[in-house]
Formats: sequence, structure tokens, C-alpha cells
Amino acid sequence: MNSQPPEKEVIKDGAGSLCGKALSKANSSTIGAEKLGNWSLSNLSEEQFVKELLEDQLFVPEYFPFDVELNKKGTPVLRLSNRA
Repeated sequence: MNSQPPEKEVIKDGAGSLCGKALSKANSSTIGAEKLGNWSLSNLSEEQFVKELLEDQLFVPEYFPFDVELNKKGTPVLRLSNRA
């Protein structure tokens, strides 16, 4: 994200997602605004980030470890459909 201009728009995950913490209700933002106000973009170690993310979580769904591995490795690119 550091290489992106501050005015670049980002589409955000919805508030209430289990994937995030302290999410706003806004559907979009900018790189600059997120760098200023998003705790997860601060200079945290991985250990600090995980600790903060999991603090006060009601539960961790069983599928989360699977999703973490997918996010780390990436998923194969799906072939685009020719259907309109």
C-alpha cells in the first residue's frame, strides 16, 4: 500500500465482518485516510497484530486457520467465463 497514492480509493469489507475489528460503516475510503485512522496499518509486529486482532473477539470460527493459510499462499486464478 505504501506505493499507492493517498487519494486512491479502496473498497472495504462490511462492518460486522469477523475478519476485521473496529470496522467503519463506510463502503469505501482512501489509502491516505486508512493510513491515518486504521490501527491495522500501524507499524506492528505480526505477534502484536495478531494479539490486537484477537483481543475481545467473541470466538474464532473453526474455518479461520484454513482461511489464514489460503490468504498466506494465495489461491489459484480462476478462468474467466465467456458467458455474458
